[in-house]
Amino acid sequence: MILLLDQIDAWEHISTLPTADGERRYYLAAAPMRALLVCRAGLRLANLRGQVVDALVGWDRGDVGFARMPGERQTKITIFGRASGASSAARLSNVLKDAPRD
Repeated sequence: MILLLDQIDAWEHISTLPTADGERRYYLAAAPMRALLVCRAGLRLANLRGQVVDALVGWDRGDVGFARMPGERQTKITIFGRASGASSAARLSNVLKDAPRD
């Protein structure tokens, strides 16, 4: 999915883990939304404001340490890198409208 990161202020950085493709950073959405955002390949969310990215949107089971409400289903957004095609991009703010809530 091509995703425009139009709203990134409500995310809290919770963890950075080293991987073979560079660091992976994890962010949680502000309450009441239950959503996890993962930046792969060393990307930092703060550097992606207003950018169009290649992303995958799905669900996550809410693992301890990676969810505000462990064990509860949450939206998971994984960002793989920057992309082109802003005219056809979905907006992050719209994805979050469908996220589970507390």
